[in-house]
This record gives sequence, C-alpha cells and structure tokens, in this order.
Amino acid sequence: MKSIRVKILAVLAIIAGGAILSAALGLYALTKSSDLNARSSLQGDIALATERLNSLVIGVVMDSRGIYMSKSTQEADTYAKGLESRFPLMRKQAADLVRLVPAGERENAAQIDKLIGEFIGFRSETVRLGREVSPAAANTQGNNDLNRANRKALNDLLVSFGQRNERAGGRLSEEAAAFTSQVQWILPAVLLATLLASISTALLFAQRSITKPLLDLSAVMERLTAGETQIDVPHVGRQDEIGTMARAVAVLRQSSEQVALLQEQERKAAAARLERVQSMEAVVSDVGDVVAATAAGDFSARLQIEQADEQMQKLVSG
Repeated sequence: MKSIRVKILAVLAIIAGGAILSAALGLYALTKSSDLNARSSLQGDIALATERLNSLVIGVVMDSRGIYMSKSTQEADTYAKGLESRFPLMRKQAADLVRLVPAGERENAAQIDKLIGEFIGFRSETVRLGREVSPAAANTQGNNDLNRANRKALNDLLVSFGQRNERAGGRLSEEAAAFTSQVQWILPAVLLATLLASISTALLFAQRSITKPLLDLSAVMERLTAGETQIDVPHVGRQDEIGTMARAVAVLRQSSEQVALLQEQERKAAAARLERVQSMEAVVSDVGDVVAATAAGDFSARLQIEQADEQMQKLVSG
C-alpha cells in the first residue's frame, strides 16, 4: 500500500531532483569553462616554452660566434662555458615541450626535440674545437652555409610552432570568453526554469495526490455534520491513508443515515401515540357529554367517534 509518506517523499524527491539537475548544469558550466581556460593556459605555456627554447638557441649561436672571433683557446673557453650552461636548459625546455603539447602536436614537438639534440651535439663539437684545437678550427666547423641553413631551419620550425600554438591559445581564449558570456545569462535562466518546473510539478503532484483528496473528505464531513446523508464519499478505493479515512467516513455516513432513519421512525411512532391519546381524550369528553345529557333526560345525544382512530372506534363499538 502506497502511503502518504511515500507521496510526500516523492514530492521532496521531485524538488530534490530539480535542485540536483540545477547543480549538475552549474557544475557542467564551471567544468567546461575551467577546461577551456586550462587549455588556453596550456597553449600559452607551450608558446612560452617555445619562445624560451628559441632564445636559448639564439644565445648559443651568439656564444658560438664569440668562439669564432676569439684570439686564443683561453678566450674561447669563456664563451664555451656560456654554451655549456645553456645545453641543459635547452634539453629541459625541449622535454617540457614534448610533455606539454597535445596529441596533435606531439610529432612536431618530437621533431623539435630531435633537432635540439643534434644542435647541442654539433655545438658541443664547436666547444671542443675552440678549447682543444683553436678558434679557427671551431670557425671552420661551425661558421659555414650548411650549418647556417640547419640553424635557420631549426629557428623557423620553432617560430612556426610557437605561432601556431599561440593562435590556438588565442582561439581557446576567445571560446572561453564567449562561453562565459553566454553562461552568465543562460545558466541563471535555465536554473530558474528548472527549479520552477520541479517545484510546480511537486505542487501539482501534491495537489492531486494529497491536498485535493483531503479537502474533498473535509467537505463531505462538513455536510455530514450538517445532517446530509444522501451524499457520495470519494476516494474510498484508494489504497493509502486517505483511502482508509474515506472508508471510515463512508461508514460514518451509513451510520448517520441509519440514525436518521430510526429518528424518523420514532418521530412517526410518537405522532401516532399522540394522535391516539388525543382521540381517547375526545371520546372521554364525548362520553361525559352523553352521560350528562342522559341524566338531564336527553337521550338523543350520541358519541362522535368518526374522527377517532380505528382501534378506538372498535373499542367504543364494543
């Protein structure tokens, strides 16, 4: 049997469902906005790492030129130390780049990492020649058209890679800003509509399942209290507390109807008894009148029993 408690819990569940749905929509909006901002920030980090890596490459090139122009290996060693201090930073930046980039850019980042490794290997040989042989030998090894072409290719790859990721970050920033702008007015409207819909549904359910049946039974009981018995009791077929109340009211209606019937029967019986008493009084009075007339010598007086009840007429007639 479904009780009123279950129906009340159902009403609360409807309202709670609306609240949960509203919370889920809000969480979705916050999650999406956070995701867009995080992706935009990641693209910015990738562009920054690429720019730093390119700056390190340029710094290595400038220190290499210092080795080329040195007058002695001792002078070249000063620039060589600058080169060697940048190599670990370049490796770290290249590794960070591979780690940061999304799957679509992973191949390009791996290519950059490979070229950086080759670049460091080539410049390490430049350092060795400048220290152990002569700056002129280092110049011959590093300052040539082939090496410049390789360095330019690396530089161009870094620049294009950085610009591409910077543009991607800009698009994500614009998308995040647009989504945030939409959410600022759409989300409150959706949340309000959802809450209103859930509350309205809960109120309608409560009205149809609980409030209206109780009001119907209350109206029936008021009519019973006023003395009406020829009325129908609604909701007697329900299998809950309201149905139990309705069946109890139906029993009360039947009892009230029987009481009213008995009262009517008693009223009629009392009226009949009163009528007989009145008839007897009338006959007794007529008897007194006849006896008085007879005593006075008038033997024409007769009893007037036409209006008396049948039983009294039989009694008088003997």
